[in-house]
Amino acid sequence: MSTTKTVALVGGTGTLGGMIAEALLDKPNTRVRLLVRPESRAKAAALEARGAEVVEGDIGPGGEASLETLCKGADTVISAVQGGPDMIIENQRRLLTAARNQGVRRFIPSDYTIDLFKLDQWDNISSDWRRQFAQIADAEKGNVEVVHLFFGCFMDRPILFGYLGTFDLEHGNAYLWGKTDVPVDMTTYHDGALWTAEAATDDNALPSRLNLVGDTLSFDQIISTYEQGTGQHLNVINQGSLDDLNAKVYQVVQANPQAPWMAIPLMQYRSMLKGKLEPLDNARYPQVKPSTLKEYVARELTPA
Repeated sequence: MSTTKTVALVGGTGTLGGMIAEALLDKPNTRVRLLVRPESRAKAAALEARGAEVVEGDIGPGGEASLETLCKGADTVISAVQGGPDMIIENQRRLLTAARNQGVRRFIPSDYTIDLFKLDQWDNISSDWRRQFAQIADAEKGNVEVVHLFFGCFMDRPILFGYLGTFDLEHGNAYLWGKTDVPVDMTTYHDGALWTAEAATDDNALPSRLNLVGDTLSFDQIISTYEQGTGQHLNVINQGSLDDLNAKVYQVVQANPQAPWMAIPLMQYRSMLKGKLEPLDNARYPQVKPSTLKEYVARELTPA
């Protein structure tokens, strides 16, 4: 007889978080509990209609009681929050504390990226914040199993073909730095959500890191795959060497001392060249059949 599991999720009204919630609700014998700000409850209406339980509250200072309620009786707690160091470090620390207090078995922090443990300080400040949280989690987790999920870059249009700043599909340009034949990892939001749901409900003990990847291609291959799939040519514009990229990152940070996160897309590009995920753990969850970039382009980017 299967035992029903309760999975608590913070960030369920976001893009990835919403997909994780849907993937969990699709699994049998799984209850989903969401932390939602009162003013944002309408955003969770569809999930609530499917059976998700909503706990109104906040992950920030003063929200400790709601976090304890969220975690009470939960088997796994998932964080899908995004933001700066206050959110990634301090607020996730608050969530982990509640999970530990309530005897939660497993905690999945909001990583979902390249191997941030391979990066040096300042390679990517977003990864720096996540590594800092990981150090805190190691020291304060108690009996909680903390599992970092790494998917590479999200290949979805808003990220790989948008936020990253590498591809301007509207004008048919690709802006590349350094060596363009270095393999980089990528996964769709959808597949990342499926893998998160599997890890959250896995009966087995898990390692502290899981590398789960949909496809691995160089930027040269990404361009070729896009062109072949869409029939649209991309003009490759060489932006310079990695030293030039480092100088550009420094320039952006210096120009925006109060908003260094403006350089994160450039930092993410150079991080992708360093944060290769290996070995892969896809075989742990054979039920997830991840999309390749070729399949994603055919499905989502090819003109009708």
